[in-house]
Amino acid sequence: MKKLLYILFGLVLLVVIAIGVLVAVINPNDFKPLIADEVKKATGRELVIDGDMSWRFWPSLGLSVEKLAFKNPQGFAEPDMLKLDRAEMSVAVMPLMSDTLDIGVVTLYGAHVFIQTLPNGKSNLDGLTGEAQPAQKDTDTAAHEPASSSASEPVEDTGTATAWTIAIGGVDLVDASAIVRDDQTHAVS
Repeated sequence: MKKLLYILFGLVLLVVIAIGVLVAVINPNDFKPLIADEVKKATGRELVIDGDMSWRFWPSLGLSVEKLAFKNPQGFAEPDMLKLDRAEMSVAVMPLMSDTLDIGVVTLYGAHVFIQTLPNGKSNLDGLTGEAQPAQKDTDTAAHEPASSSASEPVEDTGTATAWTIAIGGVDLVDASAIVRDDQTHAVS
């Protein structure tokens, strides 16, 4: 019985030390520029994180981000397509070992969404799927590279990269608002 108690105490101590090392070594604010760059690459839009990013440990391991804004392209009535006062999410640790990102409920506080369609039919939702940008990139790449080189590169990349599975438990909106504006029909809702 005494051995079991020592093993249990050792495991709890190991978890506490691991959390302490995580907090001391990894500052989530260091990832702000990387996150903004990746969003810019994927969508062509700017993501601004004005607040702090911090670790959350209760009730589960996660992150909290404050003052977040996803910008609209030029020409729209509001500068931000999405503004958040705070966002929180939790991540299950064990699935990370098997290339699975298991995110619990994502909670968005003070979310404001602005969707607009201009008189010419262009919307601030256009281009968010990332389908138009890679197609253009592939066309440009194919025009400048020999056919044999471009055919062999994807085979090498797929051998070294592993596919991650991402699961989200849900989204909880607290104090949220949305405006949908259609300038073609002059409707606002």
